Amino acid sequence: MLFLLFCVAFFTFANTIPYDFIYNWDDNINITENNYIKNFTWEGIQAIFSSESKIEEPRLTLFTFAVQYFFWELNPMPYHIFNILLHVINCILVFFLVKKITPDLRIVFFTTLLFAVHPLRSESVAWVTGRKDLLYSMFFLSSLLFYQKYLIKKSLLFILLVFIFAKLSFLSKIQALSLPVILLLFDYIHSRKFSILLVFEKILLLLILLNFMQLRYYLSFIALYIFIHWVEKNRDRFENLLQNKKLKYSLISGIILCTVFLSLNHTILPILFFLFAISAFFNLSFFKDKISVFYIKYRKRIIILSLLIGFSVFMLFIFSHFTFLQNEFSTFSPLDRIFMASYSLSFYIIKFFAPFNLCAIYPYPEKTGGLLPEIYYYSIIGISIAGSIFTLLILKFKNYRKIIIFGLLFFLINIFMVLHIIPIKGRVITAERYSYLAYLGLFLLITYLAFSTLGKKYLKLTVTTFIILSLFLITTSFQRNKVWENGFVLYTDIISKKPDFSMAYNNRGYLYYLNGNNSQALSDYSHAINTDSANVDSYYNRALAYVQTGKMEEAFSDCNEALKFDNKNINSLYLRGYLNNKFEKYQEAINDFNKVLAKNPKHHFALYNRGESYRKSSNDKAAINDFTEVIKLQPGFADAYNSRGIAYSSLNMYEKAISDYNEAIKINNTASYFFFNRATAYIQLNQTKKACEDYHSSQRLGHPEASQKINEFCR
Repeated sequence: MLFLLFCVAFFTFANTIPYDFIYNWDDNINITENNYIKNFTWEGIQAIFSSESKIEEPRLTLFTFAVQYFFWELNPMPYHIFNILLHVINCILVFFLVKKITPDLRIVFFTTLLFAVHPLRSESVAWVTGRKDLLYSMFFLSSLLFYQKYLIKKSLLFILLVFIFAKLSFLSKIQALSLPVILLLFDYIHSRKFSILLVFEKILLLLILLNFMQLRYYLSFIALYIFIHWVEKNRDRFENLLQNKKLKYSLISGIILCTVFLSLNHTILPILFFLFAISAFFNLSFFKDKISVFYIKYRKRIIILSLLIGFSVFMLFIFSHFTFLQNEFSTFSPLDRIFMASYSLSFYIIKFFAPFNLCAIYPYPEKTGGLLPEIYYYSIIGISIAGSIFTLLILKFKNYRKIIIFGLLFFLINIFMVLHIIPIKGRVITAERYSYLAYLGLFLLITYLAFSTLGKKYLKLTVTTFIILSLFLITTSFQRNKVWENGFVLYTDIISKKPDFSMAYNNRGYLYYLNGNNSQALSDYSHAINTDSANVDSYYNRALAYVQTGKMEEAFSDCNEALKFDNKNINSLYLRGYLNNKFEKYQEAINDFNKVLAKNPKHHFALYNRGESYRKSSNDKAAINDFTEVIKLQPGFADAYNSRGIAYSSLNMYEKAISDYNEAIKINNTASYFFFNRATAYIQLNQTKKACEDYHSSQRLGHPEASQKINEFCR
């Protein structure tokens, strides 16, 4: 059975193996242009995981790219094969996970099969950067499997493995933050009794995932967890020990001292520590006779309410202190976000049952007159209908209530973080990859209901239906995979479905530009600008294409248009400075380069071109300073040595000029003008023999003036 699932999952996505990278759809940021993954040394690996590195993508995902780059560099085939294998591993993990929930192998098999072949898997598997969904899901599912073992054996080893795999999942993708809540769902499905330990281990896991505490806090919370765990397993023995008043008050004093020690930084964490420690004591039967009748009667409600309030305060603290939850779309009002969430949720439910007309991107809505598109408001009706259907299912099938609730909540909890109630980074309102793990809950729910109800009377019909459905999904997925063959195919598909989407034209235009097809690039950039007149990137990209075709005035105009919408755009400022330099408007060029360098002092191209503007406007000393800074930043920049050599020559400092020309020639001995310039400096020093050798070298390399100089000095 497992082997069959393995083969089906692999075959469904096997056509992606020869596909290329999507060079300007994050594959460039994460792989082809990512210097972090190209340094597979101990220092390079440390850089990937260092908090000082400017890395936004999940670091463990980048580490896997680094390993593959070490062996295969930029051959895309191994990257695609690895994605498929990760998906197959996830299918196997799903099989064992569902098997622990229900012993019915038919439910287990078809739940796993649907998970393996649904078309909304395609983006995560076929797109190399989609690996983060595969990797985080693999560790997420592994953590859940170890948690199920922990629920049976109550061993600290298994909860340690839960925490380790949870952390690996979080390092692969931030959506793993849902794991502590999902663990509560497994407590429910396995009928685990409520306890302080049950809640505290979820809080501790959340703290470990977020990793914002000092080490002393972690050690204190872990020690408290081990203490509560031991108390839960040895309740009677511990209560007998507490008959000794000295021991009892010593423990309480120890908790107070620990809380005071942790309070040195005045955070909310010591309060959390104290509440859990005291709650653990109050939860013992030893204290039940020592406290009021009111507390005894309402003990569970008080504890649950206190924990919910504490958890809510803690989450508000988290959300207010972490910038990863904020982006340029956080300007949508809270009411807008509710409708956006209902639209997103409706999308995922509809695509689960009808995976048609899929698109690689579903952009954020544009507001008109302060209002979202009408469909966002109508989506509330769809969610209400879906909620009513699930409520009826829960009421009608009482014997299967647990699985229905489990499957529904597994889906909702995992999809919650990408519903935009909380602002998140990204450019999309929905994305097919977001459903990768979340859909497992719906697959289980549908399969379980089908075999538990219809399967009793119509087993053959039910099995046949699921087989036909699976074959349909395999075919649909196989076809959907083709969209990810390369960037041209992907953007053409997006444009066919969203003809007014500016970014798709812009990205396809850039691919044409990289391939030297400037006419097609200009056409796509113009389409992008026509659909979004404020598209700064398209103006800049079209300006680049105009430069390539020699249309400098048009390029200059596009830079100005881009700067109307974003007057601090570095790319447009730099290109306009470059063009001003070409137009011999040196002061205007210097002004543009100054603005670029104010934002990015290490922009070596801006430094170099500002140096050129200074040199051409006879400010050689300023030019030398800029070229010197460029050489510090980029020691292999041969033209910077050459230009500094020219500036030194203008100041009659020929020895220094020759030294710079020597360095330029060491770096690049095929540039005719390096030899020509050095020859000119030798002439000034009356070293005619050396000059003639350089003029001959320059002539062989094709310099147009070398022959004339040979006739003049080398007869």
